[in-house]
This record gives sequence, structure tokens and C-alpha cells, in this order.
Amino acid sequence: MMDYRRFILPVAILAALGCVVLCASGAGSDEDAADAARGDLHSVAYVAIIKAEQARDNDQPARATKLFQEALNAYRQLQLQFPDWHTRIVEARIP
Repeated sequence: MMDYRRFILPVAILAALGCVVLCASGAGSDEDAADAARGDLHSVAYVAIIKAEQARDNDQPARATKLFQEALNAYRQLQLQFPDWHTRIVEARIP
């Protein structure tokens, strides 16, 4: 007859490691994911505005227009997906 007691510790260790891996990969709530999405959209918009202003200042109107449109689209998306997020900031950037 096999002595199963010698397998208890290794199985327990593997189970604990599995829980750590699963918790780490799924760490973060839906709210954390929403925060990340908001931050991503705002970053895209902000960087596009900075680049558009630089293009405008460097006499590159076509590039500036494209980048301003990219920023506007990102702010519109932000407003649609997260209507309560910093409304004054978003509304100030959407004509």
C-alpha cells in the first residue's frame, strides 16, 4: 500500500503557488482595469495634443491636424466610456 502522506507537502506547495500565480494574473479589480483604460485614453489624447502643438509650431499643418483629430477622438471615447471622469477636463477639450 502506498503512503500518500509524503505527497501532502509537495501538493500543498504546488497548490499555494498556483493560487499565487492565479491571484497575481487576475490581480486587480474591474475598477483597476477601468482606471487603466481611463489613464490610457487620457495619455493618448494628451500626447497627441503635445505632438500636434509641436507640429503646428514647426509649420506642419497636415500633421498637426491629424494629431489634433486623434486627441479629439480619444477625448470623445473617454467621454463615452467614462462620462463621469473629470468632466471639466474632457469637456474643455471637446468643441
